[in-house]
Amino acid sequence: MQSELLDQQLLAELESVLADDFNLLLETFLLDSEQRHSSLKALVASESWQEASAMAHSFKGSASNLGALALASVCSQLEHATRGQKLDSINQLMNELEDCYLQSVKALKQAYV
Repeated sequence: MQSELLDQQLLAELESVLADDFNLLLETFLLDSEQRHSSLKALVASESWQEASAMAHSFKGSASNLGALALASVCSQLEHATRGQKLDSINQLMNELEDCYLQSVKALKQAYV
């Protein structure tokens, strides 16, 4: 499951290049992603589509940079769905985001924390 969620090669490269700073990067991502996840849920609930699209875009970049590619993919889809205000897609993608976010965090913590 972890290999589907995470880009193991990218994570290994980051760990090698950053050495001791890798743990700081990971901790920062985990805290930041929790805030982004909560904010995105609130923005979608309030139907703030432009802000939700921007938050999904930002979350996508953060996830991609750390190798959480499945999470980045869902965020990308959500970015486009919120931009187009496609409510059926948004609801489905928010459920997918919830699952993918929790699985990605769990996989990162199991592998590196």
